[in-house]
Amino acid sequence: MKLLKSVSVYAINNIINASIPILLIPILTAALTKEAYGMATNVQVFMTFTLPFVMLAMHGAVNTAFFREKKEDFPRYLSSALVICAGGLIFSEGALLAFSPLIRKYLDIPFKWILLVPLISFFQAICTISLIIFQARKEPVKYGFFQIGMTILNFGGSVLFVLALGFGWEGRIYGIITSFLVFLIIGLISMRKMGYLTGGVSMVFIKDALKFGVPLIPHMISAALIQMLDRLLLTRFEGAAVNGLYQVAFQLGFAVNFLADAFNKAWVPHMFENLSNINPFRQRKIVKQSYLFMLIFLCIPAILYLFTPLLFKLFVAQKFWEYQPLVLPISIGAAFGGMYYVVANYIFYTKKTWMLAIITTTAAVISVSVNLVFIPKFHAAGAAYTFVIVNFFMFVSVWILSNRVFPMPWFTFWKKPKEE
Repeated sequence: MKLLKSVSVYAINNIINASIPILLIPILTAALTKEAYGMATNVQVFMTFTLPFVMLAMHGAVNTAFFREKKEDFPRYLSSALVICAGGLIFSEGALLAFSPLIRKYLDIPFKWILLVPLISFFQAICTISLIIFQARKEPVKYGFFQIGMTILNFGGSVLFVLALGFGWEGRIYGIITSFLVFLIIGLISMRKMGYLTGGVSMVFIKDALKFGVPLIPHMISAALIQMLDRLLLTRFEGAAVNGLYQVAFQLGFAVNFLADAFNKAWVPHMFENLSNINPFRQRKIVKQSYLFMLIFLCIPAILYLFTPLLFKLFVAQKFWEYQPLVLPISIGAAFGGMYYVVANYIFYTKKTWMLAIITTTAAVISVSVNLVFIPKFHAAGAAYTFVIVNFFMFVSVWILSNRVFPMPWFTFWKKPKEE
């Protein structure tokens, strides 16, 4: 019941949080051209690619340290992780400055955004770590206030900059910057009040955090490629207008991920606590719960499919309706992504993240290869089909790997242990 309550709170948070960007769709699709919408998407894609190099998976390291380290040591671990993020910012700025001519040529992103994106990613990294701490402390209400407040400011700022101040597609990015900056400050104040920013920095913890995070960089980059590369290739092969059309369909289909994310936020603390004191009875319980969530994820695309026409009529300007049918395959791919969450946490718990990186890197290669074939042949539909294929591969591969590093009774869970 406690887990169900947490999942419910996170689900409500995510529904509210997800509804706000959806409310932006009619505003942005009415105010922007297809090309402008595509440009805003490209900058956000670039932010997704840059984030792993800035954050260096410190959110995962902090989450694991919260349960593994002594309480008196956690403040030093957190401070060390924040220092690593600052180092990632400096590295990313230098690297992007060096490669800016290529980025401008192939992604068509203005130079000022190439320089600003790492800073935005740093703001986002601190906000993400703040959310992770609320999650680890099992404070879903505080998590919700922080997350929803950030999204409301994102929404309000975007409307202000796009409509009232007339900044066009760049106004959407200014809204994102404003929300991350304000809540970075709120996050740091919250961490300090919790007593987590008073421990100084430890080289031992810096090494430990890097040992956890560095192997995950290929995983995070590959995950970003899998999720966002289709937008870049669509821009390259089909143009920014097609990218803008596809982005609208993707946003609605990817809504399945919001429920999956809500599950994962509540599931991880519950799961890690049980894994730290595992027994046959808890194993069976965890597996039963896992299958229930998988079944729910698989049912959601069918429900979303029934409401897709209504959602487009309510939230999308008619000039963006062309790719409405792609919501179904995108939502199926997102469902497999949710099922991936169910099985991937065993690998994070055992800290064998380099194994996960191998799978995600392979999946990224598959994504690039299939997109390069499917997009020229099937156009935007090819990107949606690739999304399904790659997410299914990720789920199955990680499921097999997780059972190797942390065996669970996936196919014998109905058998009662002798002690029962």
